[in-house]
Amino acid sequence: MEHRRGPPARRTWHLERVKCSVCGRGGKLLYLGLEDERDKPFLPAQTEACGDCGHYLKLVPREFNARAEPLADDLASLALDVALAEQGNYQRSGYNPLLIAGE
Repeated sequence: MEHRRGPPARRTWHLERVKCSVCGRGGKLLYLGLEDERDKPFLPAQTEACGDCGHYLKLVPREFNARAEPLADDLASLALDVALAEQGNYQRSGYNPLLIAGE
């Protein structure tokens, strides 16, 4: 067995950190949100929208709201869903917790 001295060999690898949650592609993701007249976020939520498949996923970044509550923030950001629906370029991915039918 041969022992090598010195620093370990460097290895390079490619890891794409940001991918669409629907199609798995990266590179065409946009972060969209509603802003006020001072260009500040108007809502606690934004969307990660994919230019490849046309789907979006709602996100609540921690810097907007460290104590995010998914159901309340989804309801509070319905204006974002309406704006994207009117634009017609994106379709929501995942489920909308407000549209789950009960028994």
